[in-house]
Amino acid sequence: MEVVVVGAGKVGTHLAVELERLGHQVTVVGRTAEAFRRLPEGFRGRRVVGFPADRAVLEEAGVEKADAVAAVTEDDNLNVMVARLALAMGVPRALARVYDPEVAAFYGEEGLLPLCPTLLVVGEALRVLQAGDGKTGG
Repeated sequence: MEVVVVGAGKVGTHLAVELERLGHQVTVVGRTAEAFRRLPEGFRGRRVVGFPADRAVLEEAGVEKADAVAAVTEDDNLNVMVARLALAMGVPRALARVYDPEVAAFYGEEGLLPLCPTLLVVGEALRVLQAGDGKTGG
């Protein structure tokens, strides 16, 4: 699978590395060359520098032939813009990291794949807190 990861922060870097480890072809888009500093030396994926909501940057990253795009920057609006643009360019799966649960639900209805860290953390916290494993502090 060919995947374009937009955002070279902690999430984008770890996602790109894991995708590559699983045998996928990965391109990472970052705003500056410095953004790629977290990628390990042995990372074989492509790196594209530029503003990710710019169609030309996404074309350079190969979005039109990608199987999926994961927009995982710190900016909800940018992630949504990139995912919507990727869908318009023909990408079958476009994931957008969106912190606000209400916004995530809205864009999920528009065909995006919203990933909401807020809901994921709350769900995991509830699971851990209700596990009843006897590891309480009292």
